[in-house]
Amino acid sequence: RFVAEKGLRHVLGQGYYAFLDVGPAIDRAGLADSAEFGSRLAERHGLAVVPGIYFGPAAARWIRFSYALPPETTERALARLWTALQQES
Repeated sequence: RFVAEKGLRHVLGQGYYAFLDVGPAIDRAGLADSAEFGSRLAERHGLAVVPGIYFGPAAARWIRFSYALPPETTERALARLWTALQQES
């Protein structure tokens, strides 16, 4: 529901992970790729994600986000992620 409401490009399938396109935020922040962005998410926003670049160059502007925790925990994390995506520039 979150990705649809926010209009984020994403890859969702079976399981507990979503790949989210954070390229626009990476560009606004002047970062090289999702590894740098992932570090910034952890340091500034308390979010742990897996940078897509670790899966290969085609995923350099994506992050992998786990939604395996209880829904209310995931919703709070997604709210922080959305705030981070808006603030990083």
